[in-house]
Amino acid sequence: MVYSNINTGGKTGQSSIVSNSDTITYLYTKAAMNCNKGNIQECHVLANLCVLNLYDVESSPCRLLINIVKNSPDNALANSFYAIDGYKAGMPWIFYLTQGGTPKPANQILEAEGRVKFHASFSYVN
Repeated sequence: MVYSNINTGGKTGQSSIVSNSDTITYLYTKAAMNCNKGNIQECHVLANLCVLNLYDVESSPCRLLINIVKNSPDNALANSFYAIDGYKAGMPWIFYLTQGGTPKPANQILEAEGRVKFHASFSYVN
């Protein structure tokens, strides 16, 4: 894992920390092989490893997950609920993708006309 722009003593610099972990290497190797074979549970492990890499699209787990989602046949993982690129039924959905399969910038998602508008309220009765 690579962490960039680390705060070192009050200043945020361009330094980075590279961390290697036997556990993460083991989980990544197993998840990469089995997610490619269609094991959805292992795809969720891969997504969690991507999150641990702070959604860095250059990291191996994120790059592999994006490629698997982008290249999975539509008939195998039917997009039956959300008509949004990057969503495949059963697969972890951690990126909105463009038609070309690259992650969309956040402003394109948050300011889009067709975005899902959702309001929730909760009440508590004791």
